Amino acid sequence: MSRMTRRELLKWGVYGAGAMILAACAPKQAEPTAPAQPAQPVKPTEPPAEKKQEVIVLRFLTRQGPMGDHHREFAKRYAESTNGRVKVETEEVPWGEVSKTLETQFITGTMVDLTWGDNAWWPRLAIIGAYLVIEPYVEAAGMDLSKWFNLDWFRRWTDGKLSGLGGCAGTDYVMTFYNKTWVKEAWGKEPTDDWRLEDWYEMCKACVDLKGGKGSGYFGDIPGVGGDHTSHANYRRWGAGLIDKEGKKSTFSDPACQDAIKFIKNGIEEGVFPSREDRAEETFKMFMAGKIAAWTTNPGASSGMVKGAQENNIDLGVVIGPKGPGYDKFGTRVFSPYTNTFGAYAKTKYPQEAFDLMRMVSSKEAMVWLCLQTGKQPGADLDAWYDPQVAAKFPWFPRMADVLKESIGNPDAWFPMPWNTRYSEWRDVGNNEIPPLIYGEVPYNQANIDAVTDHCQAILDLPRPPAPKA
Repeated sequence: MSRMTRRELLKWGVYGAGAMILAACAPKQAEPTAPAQPAQPVKPTEPPAEKKQEVIVLRFLTRQGPMGDHHREFAKRYAESTNGRVKVETEEVPWGEVSKTLETQFITGTMVDLTWGDNAWWPRLAIIGAYLVIEPYVEAAGMDLSKWFNLDWFRRWTDGKLSGLGGCAGTDYVMTFYNKTWVKEAWGKEPTDDWRLEDWYEMCKACVDLKGGKGSGYFGDIPGVGGDHTSHANYRRWGAGLIDKEGKKSTFSDPACQDAIKFIKNGIEEGVFPSREDRAEETFKMFMAGKIAAWTTNPGASSGMVKGAQENNIDLGVVIGPKGPGYDKFGTRVFSPYTNTFGAYAKTKYPQEAFDLMRMVSSKEAMVWLCLQTGKQPGADLDAWYDPQVAAKFPWFPRMADVLKESIGNPDAWFPMPWNTRYSEWRDVGNNEIPPLIYGEVPYNQANIDAVTDHCQAILDLPRPPAPKA
């Protein structure tokens, strides 16, 4: 048997395979050991990074000047109460430009989160959907609104749903400031909160007679003779004003309203009330100059009257305005209730925070601060009117609050407003056409009375302004 040569083994691959087998059977060589690594210290477990909290920025439109100081002060306090979670940016706007500013913002979708405004401006923005309905937030906050004044105003324009809260409050022709020295000398007594229109006229006439009678340049009081909400409140003391509650009917020709017009006309003819020329000077200045014995107006005049009386050495008396047939008919002397208004933007990104800010700036605390710092009357939460510090500053404010309180829920206490919100147009017609009748510049007859009534009605018959396109 022949043996295979090495060349042949290589040819068949047997030599290589055998070598591999032999190598596999050979004992393994020890591998070099890697040097030991020093033990690494165990790092402490780090807490997960805290997520940075978002800062909510609220924009708040405030009244420019000192009368808006409480807005800014309590916006600051609210922001501080959130420990940095909420920042409030205030935007100061002059009183006369607020309504236009808000409507422009609403149209352009840039409306502030919280607004301030005037009672007469509220309806226009409310009916076009600018304001947030706040009933759920009021309920969640557990707010007791039973003592809040003029809330029906906010519900009236948003289908009966509460859409705002009131700030400083009041009503027109409800408070009489008088010169005590002059009145006591002329009339022999001072008025009380239960006096009536007949007493008021008697007092005014006595004060004029003391100074020489008609033509002497002295007058008793200055009643409203125009076509706005203040004059409406004056006429309604006789039982009817310029417009019905629904704002759809002009009532100037109502016999009760004409009783008021005749009463004023008679007072002018007797020299008890000033003519148009006689009243060219501002009423406040006439009182301080000793030209009128009394001024029947609203509680908002309190600070200026007190300060002016002190500066002019006038012993100032203050009494609730006289009752008339309107009181007997309606059970209230509140014929033109108003509040400054606070409302949150319907599309605010932060409705809860906007509502919380609204609560802060309309609170009793804010209204007491406002009264003490600026002399402005307190707000819609009538508890502020009874605060001891407020009562010490203006002793008649608790009595005034009693009058305002009696109107809560009274359907006959309402601010005069056209249903179509065309307040300015309606007011301007009355202001232009009623005084000439009262001052005798045009004949006082039924034809002219009806003409004024019809011209006011023409404004009420116009449609509501359309909602702006977003």
